[in-house]
Amino acid sequence: MVISCPVCSGSLHPESSGSVMWECEDCGSIINHSQAAKRAIGKLSDVVKRKKVGMIGVDAGLCWVGDPCYIHPDLDEKKPSLPKEFGQTWSEFCDILWKKSPPDKPTVAQFNYDLGHKGLGVCVSTGYGDGTYPVYIEMIKDEQWGERIKSLTVVFIEDEEKSSKLMSKIANKKKG
Repeated sequence: MVISCPVCSGSLHPESSGSVMWECEDCGSIINHSQAAKRAIGKLSDVVKRKKVGMIGVDAGLCWVGDPCYIHPDLDEKKPSLPKEFGQTWSEFCDILWKKSPPDKPTVAQFNYDLGHKGLGVCVSTGYGDGTYPVYIEMIKDEQWGERIKSLTVVFIEDEEKSSKLMSKIANKKKG
């Protein structure tokens, strides 16, 4: 059975034998096995809606995507520590990050768990640096589970047309 990618309609294949994650051979998107199975039998609908859910503030020109329980030290432990790949201080994290990402390109770095497998998190640079950025989610309707979050998007650089309209509104308010 061929399962199509929800992003580009390419073919999905398990990342490895027995993997719960499937990767698209065309665009590189990764979805979990449950989503792939539901898509194959037609129980996962298309996007229901997209909505703005908030803003994130950035002071380091970077955005982290990952489960916070893996990077927040357990203060109940006698000697709390962060994952090795994350470093134990901000300075160590930055050193590790710069080794992972070429200096002449935007920052895009995959961080691995202590056992070496992917998934701890991803760190990216934020377009033009510090500021506040809108966060959107796309919702789907699943026959079994109801509304679910399909994706999360942080917009670092607005589309040119939207930015132009916003700048015109600002200029008109200053005139009036």
